[in-house]
Amino acid sequence: MFQKFNPFSGEEKSFSWWWLGVKLGVIAALIIWWLLEQQNKKQAPPVSVEIPLEDDKVTPSPVEAPQASPKLPEAPPQPDDLRKIEGIGPKIQETLRAAGIQTYAQLAASNPAELKQILVEAGIRLGDPSTWPEQAALSAAENWEALREFQSSLKGGRRVA
Repeated sequence: MFQKFNPFSGEEKSFSWWWLGVKLGVIAALIIWWLLEQQNKKQAPPVSVEIPLEDDKVTPSPVEAPQASPKLPEAPPQPDDLRKIEGIGPKIQETLRAAGIQTYAQLAASNPAELKQILVEAGIRLGDPSTWPEQAALSAAENWEALREFQSSLKGGRRVA
């Protein structure tokens, strides 16, 4: 079956229609390529545009520079002990501090997906930050009783179904 269409089979045939199709296809491709190249060589004449200038001139007037009061650099916030959050240990706390998360308020404002990305980039795979912002919000508000109650419903920092 395959020998019928194989041009390299070695059998002598009087005329091979298959080779004729290949040759005509190559010739057609060369003609199309040549026509496209001829069209690319033609260029449009350059266009010149004149922009009219306005005769009205604005005269500059002196303006007083605003007086800037010297700002003292703000002291960075005291870092909180993030290990009070269930699921955060010393290594994760160190990783979060290196990422700029120092306080409960900063952790509460963080997105769990961003926190997970920080952990993945640091090579920590076990941490589950899905409840950390909620715990941090309670800690930032110093609502320790509600935090203990919330943490008692968690297992390893994760919600238990």
